[in-house]
Amino acid sequence: RIKEFIKQGRSASIQALRSVAQSENIDLRFSETRLQSFERLKRSVEKHFAASGAHAFTVQLDQELQGNMLLIITEPSLIKLAGLMYDPDRFDNSGGASSETISAIREVTNLISVSFTNAMSKLTGSRILPGAPLHMPE
Repeated sequence: RIKEFIKQGRSASIQALRSVAQSENIDLRFSETRLQSFERLKRSVEKHFAASGAHAFTVQLDQELQGNMLLIITEPSLIKLAGLMYDPDRFDNSGGASSETISAIREVTNLISVSFTNAMSKLTGSRILPGAPLHMPE
């Protein structure tokens, strides 16, 4: 049942991103869905993303279901997605992701989390409210 929730949330998030970016070439891959301890997740994230210059964004969930959503995106993908969402000439990322790019991805993270939690709310009949996205570390 959890995998079905994830699938519905993923589908809603993809539709929202494609609509905003006006591109059908956007997809979200959710790797294996499994429950694990926070410590194990932390070690896995550090192992796979620390060397790649990845950025992490977290959104706190409140109301009937509480927790956090985590989006991890590599810096090249972050810059590419910001360019798809907005005018690519607006972003000067020659020295890495600019504050304007980070801000754009916060908007994307918000779009994903709202789409995802709306789908989850409909499936579960629960009220789930995402908070404002935070870029980690902040």
